[in-house]
Amino acid sequence: MSQIKERVASLRDAMLAAGVSACIIPGTDPHASEYIAEHWKERVWISGFTGSAGTAVVGLEKAGVWTDSRYFLQGAEQLEGSGFDLMKMGLPETPDIVSWIGTELKAGERVGVNAQMFSVNGYAAMKAELKIYGIELVSIDLPAQAWKERPALPVDPFFVFDTKYTGRTTTEKLTLVRAELKKARANTFIMSALDDIAWLFNIRGKDVDYNPVVISFALVEEQKATLFVAPEKLTDATSAYLSSQGVEVAPYSAVYNALSALDSSKAVLVDGAKLNQSL
Repeated sequence: MSQIKERVASLRDAMLAAGVSACIIPGTDPHASEYIAEHWKERVWISGFTGSAGTAVVGLEKAGVWTDSRYFLQGAEQLEGSGFDLMKMGLPETPDIVSWIGTELKAGERVGVNAQMFSVNGYAAMKAELKIYGIELVSIDLPAQAWKERPALPVDPFFVFDTKYTGRTTTEKLTLVRAELKKARANTFIMSALDDIAWLFNIRGKDVDYNPVVISFALVEEQKATLFVAPEKLTDATSAYLSSQGVEVAPYSAVYNALSALDSSKAVLVDGAKLNQSL
């Protein structure tokens, strides 16, 4: 447990330097996955709790891990002596995360989260709820500053899943997606869910244990489809397949510039939720 306490101390140093009084660390990734690559296991790293569902909150004095009844026994065992309280979700005596923060912090203080780990609506709701307490929510990746030995993102090559198993080519599936876009009166579909991307582009990988997915993002537009993935993951065969299906490839992190460049006057679908890009 001394290692966990050292990590918490390092995180608190980063919090103090950033003027942040609490840090929320969900057990997910920018793709809203439940099962994630080692690179994003921030909650596991900071608390030692390895359950597939749970969120850690670290304040300057106190810390807790919120999880559901599936993990009460595991949480009690793994968090013992760590400095983290087990917060048993669903029990009447357990405050939710925002209520706990509202009690522990004072008006005018700030809470840090990595906004990439939350949906647009989730982040906005949390910001509004904290504002009731006079507390500001800010987007800052504090674990990245404190986690010095963080594993790199996986770069193992992926492969194309044959059409005899998928039933349709990527081109055929893109036609179906664009038809749905038209029905929704949208111009662009932003994809972050890894299983959806694996289905649409007929690709499979080993980036996440026991899940044949490929860490990537995708944009489907009326005349263009782009897969954002680490260049090291491509082979001659996968590059040729994607090109033959009318799919362009860009580096994984380039998705953020691509999103910024979207026409703000056009409607966008984000993994099935219709939003206006200007939001």
